[in-house]
Amino acid sequence: MINSTVLQVNNININVVRKNIKNIHLAVYPPNASVKISAPESYDNETIKLFAISKWNWIKDNIELIKNQNRIPPKEYVSGESHYLFGKRYMLKVQNGSKSAVTISGVKYIVITVRKNATRKTKKTLMENWYRQQLHSKLETLIPIWEKKTGLKVHSWQIKKMKTRWGTCNQSKKVIYINLELAKRKVKEIEYIILHELLHFIEKTHNQVFVSLIQKYMPNWELYKTDLNKYTFEDK
Repeated sequence: MINSTVLQVNNININVVRKNIKNIHLAVYPPNASVKISAPESYDNETIKLFAISKWNWIKDNIELIKNQNRIPPKEYVSGESHYLFGKRYMLKVQNGSKSAVTISGVKYIVITVRKNATRKTKKTLMENWYRQQLHSKLETLIPIWEKKTGLKVHSWQIKKMKTRWGTCNQSKKVIYINLELAKRKVKEIEYIILHELLHFIEKTHNQVFVSLIQKYMPNWELYKTDLNKYTFEDK
């Protein structure tokens, strides 16, 4: 059974959801920097408040980060819109046809073929499936490269739609999850996320050891992190 409530900590409202889980989880969601804690059913309000206070600097930093991000307006999937693939800007062309497809035409256009009167939702789903295919092919190349460089092995990896993270991992199972939105970002930024998650296999937190490792393998990592943090994910 899921139980929801709102707790106020240091004048910030925190949405608390208690459910059948083992560990407590904290997140700050765009576009309004709302704070959410998912907690085991046995946790009382005082325990959750103490947890929030212990993570207060992280909460403040992420609220500020999200509020300072440039919001990307939702796409309408009409001809003339700008769309990105691996950091390169393309202009969208929408054309009618009996078979749905997405292709790149020359160096300037992404062409989406749909049935007449196709809805925005249909076109969005078609584009997302295409982005997933493009990113999957890129990851098949990039992940082995970074496995070889670091000596760390991925048991499996998945592409997911995520609201707040470019990537995450299951440390014990050696599984990496990559945000579908990375298909729109530069290849170096994708590589940064791959390396970041790989290194979490040996260092769970972002401590000095973790920073030293990422610096060793990618000296310019802070540039890629900064670029990724400039924008929130596209409004739906």
